Amino acid sequence: MISVLARCLAGLTTLAAALLGSPAARAFALPAATPARASGLWLIDENIPPSARGPAVRTRKVWRVCLDRKADRALHELDVREDRARVAVDGLRCDDPVYALTDRTLTSTMRCRGALPAAGADITTTLTRMTHFASNQEARSETVMDGGGHGRGRMVSTMRRTGPCPGSMKPGARLLLHWTVNGEETLKGQVRGNIFRQAGEHRRLTAH
Repeated sequence: MISVLARCLAGLTTLAAALLGSPAARAFALPAATPARASGLWLIDENIPPSARGPAVRTRKVWRVCLDRKADRALHELDVREDRARVAVDGLRCDDPVYALTDRTLTSTMRCRGALPAAGADITTTLTRMTHFASNQEARSETVMDGGGHGRGRMVSTMRRTGPCPGSMKPGARLLLHWTVNGEETLKGQVRGNIFRQAGEHRRLTAH
């Protein structure tokens, strides 16, 4: 019995080491000193301004998210992967993020390349997300595109802790409360999601 248990534990240790050593895990590994958002329920207000190309559409999403230490780290990965997904619809593919931490500001920088029909040529642009931690109770992120004539404005997210997570939300759970397009609500009801599952879906879609 003991030998079987030992083999199972050894197998789990090997699996964990393989996951931590995988290219995907290494690519999204944060600097060790990255400030942690406090455990609990967070309200995230995300605003995406109109693109310089196409219809003038301004989008706003408001989330409640339940965080602990692990979910906090996973949310950083999901945010960057969703930034990549926004430009992937235009045929741009981004390199893995490069992280830097300065004065309580975490910066991820990615170079994205692809053919943009509106520009009439292949382009290269830089996608930068800057998250400033005012405290472990409040943070703010900006995502900026630079170069290539892509023409997107700054995407801004404000984040603040509102208290403990309710019993209906476990760490990693997130709830979409509002989704407005040009000021008009599009949701018929609140939408539940999960940080860990959605980050995994992005990994599978991009194969890394």
